[in-house]
Amino acid sequence: IFQRLLAGVPIWLPFLVLAIGAPLSEELVFRGFLLGQLRQTRLGFAGGAVVATLGWTLLHLSYTLVGLVDVFLAGLLFAWALWRTGSILVPIGFHGVYNATVLMIISNVPAPT
Repeated sequence: IFQRLLAGVPIWLPFLVLAIGAPLSEELVFRGFLLGQLRQTRLGFAGGAVVATLGWTLLHLSYTLVGLVDVFLAGLLFAWALWRTGSILVPIGFHGVYNATVLMIISNVPAPT
């Protein structure tokens, strides 16, 4: 389905949306704000990370079960990156690289050499 949506669209447009816009907005909301609030509760960082990641995974409910598991695990990785570095910029970057990689795969764009 996604490949049909990309037909005739210049690659920079989905790249802008998926590799920059989505990571920036989603990480600020789910790992920046939501996890930031949840970590101050009894859940702590780890529990807050699971809850925030579950919320983020719900955004992707149209995905297959395998896709949802992938999104959930990626979300935990992004939360770990935030915890490890203390900077929201790191999970934003991870998320951007992740989405750009998926975009290259589904649009058959050769990886840079």
